[in-house]
Amino acid sequence: MKWKEIMINELRAIKPALEDFQTCGLEELLQEYQTDYKYYLHDKAVELFQVGELNKAKVFLLLSDACSMRLNPDSLNEPLQPLTIIDGKRSAIPDDFNSDDLKFFEEIIPYLQESALKARLAEIIWCRDRKPEYACIAIDSYQSIPLKEDEWFADGGAYWDRAIRLCFMLRAGAGNRLDDIETKLLAVFQRPIAEQKILAIHIANLLLKHHLGFDKSNNISENLENIAIHWRQEQDYFFERFCLTAAANWYQKAKNPDKANEILVKVAESFVAEAEFRQLSAFIAANYYSDAIHQYRKIPRKYRVQFDVENRVLQLKSLMQETALRATEQVGSIQIDPIDIGDLMGEARQRVTDKNIHEALVAFLNMYNGREVEDRRKEAEKTMQKFPVLSLFPTVHTAEDGRVIAKSDSGCLWNKMLEYYRMEIHLVTMGCILPALEILRLEHRLTELDFYSLTLNSPVIPERNRRLMAKALFFGYDGDYSTALHILAPQMESLIRYHLKQNGEQTTHIDDKGIEEEVGLNTLIDKPKIEEIFGKNIIFEIKALFCDPTGLNFRNEVAHGLINYDKAQGVYSLYVWWLMFKLTFNTLWNRYYSLNHSES
Repeated sequence: MKWKEIMINELRAIKPALEDFQTCGLEELLQEYQTDYKYYLHDKAVELFQVGELNKAKVFLLLSDACSMRLNPDSLNEPLQPLTIIDGKRSAIPDDFNSDDLKFFEEIIPYLQESALKARLAEIIWCRDRKPEYACIAIDSYQSIPLKEDEWFADGGAYWDRAIRLCFMLRAGAGNRLDDIETKLLAVFQRPIAEQKILAIHIANLLLKHHLGFDKSNNISENLENIAIHWRQEQDYFFERFCLTAAANWYQKAKNPDKANEILVKVAESFVAEAEFRQLSAFIAANYYSDAIHQYRKIPRKYRVQFDVENRVLQLKSLMQETALRATEQVGSIQIDPIDIGDLMGEARQRVTDKNIHEALVAFLNMYNGREVEDRRKEAEKTMQKFPVLSLFPTVHTAEDGRVIAKSDSGCLWNKMLEYYRMEIHLVTMGCILPALEILRLEHRLTELDFYSLTLNSPVIPERNRRLMAKALFFGYDGDYSTALHILAPQMESLIRYHLKQNGEQTTHIDDKGIEEEVGLNTLIDKPKIEEIFGKNIIFEIKALFCDPTGLNFRNEVAHGLINYDKAQGVYSLYVWWLMFKLTFNTLWNRYYSLNHSES
């Protein structure tokens, strides 16, 4: 039995008491680690357990489990979700706490000064027993979190979001709390522009999401426009567009469509400005020209003459085509030192620990850079030559329901390559990806909006796919690999089709009735230019994961509803999510790395 299981089993029977809490040393831990205290609660429980302080150890173990859960602000019934789910196992959820634990939380809440911890315990009681007074305690604690950028991006944004959601759930039971929250959020727009910057955009979006602050729509819109000017001066076009898009939404709420569409033109021209700024990379510039064209096409017909949309689109198409002639596809890996196989899990965790989010993601997504297809082929050939008996007989491949889905001739080199590939990515996922991911989740909270910011700017993701890809990547980071896989499987096919079309490949066929239809992934993957665009190694992985019936065959199993939950939530689904995250992130990172490297 593992050490953690031994400790948990011994502490399970202990009933925590208020006196144990008052003498356990929590205040000292909070003062020492401040906002990072949640990462040290479990360590303190282990330390106290080892010296025989079992009652105090139980206090820290309960608090550790309480703080380990992820907050989903929008959920009505399950706002606190497990941090990790893998292979049928999960971390703590509210249902794990028994009646003695809940009574203990009620006793200690009045003594807690740390807002996030107080809100978490109150939220657990609300989830379990639906006691309105504890929902109110949670709301008050959430809205006491300072409205500052560092607090907001740590967890504060989710806390304020959750406070509003609880107010709507309680209705009259929340008293004047919703009005108080609205007033505090609107007050941010009265601060100097330098203090608002990114924070004001997120607050504007939060207010819009919950239909608050509409009587201040014009003020908010104008404020966002002024912040956009600041970002243009800084040549940060992404945040300029972020502000302008939010401003357009607020002008629509203010029933001012003329101004809203004027702002949409500014969004399009922001893409053009960035295309001109990024001329060091033709591919990047062409991508931004394409984004500008798509943005102009969103403008309603009644405004197109006013803003000369048709002529501007023709100009941008010409610029895009000229730029595309010198563009080359680059989907390479970021080169970092390889991990020593001798201590996979420890090394993987170390790679991402105590780093800012960008450094952590570079390490997380490049600790394994795959292998050359030719090396895989040689390895398989060597095994078959060394053990020829293994290659004498044909192989029959069956599905989980017993159907024969493929047959392989004797001595099939491809099947041996797939067999070794499955073993390899299983080891990499369990030994590197999952341990590092657990640290990432502990140290960095990433929202769906963060992933949308990534897909919005990644050159590998088609414009129409960006929101869905962001959702898929967020679901995976949230531990819901099954949902991520069901989005990623068709999105992979769409991504490949898009880049083949961009490179002049035909992706449709006309049947004998004259109907033109899109061909499937298995046909797309054999197109002549596919390896030129994506590279042999990536194409091997796509075939092994999505296409081949002797491989994992995710595309077919998802499309036809053949996959079960365990497989969809399992190790290989986690790897698929990681691989798509890697492709999305690395293309964006390489774009800015190469640009900054050239400029420096």
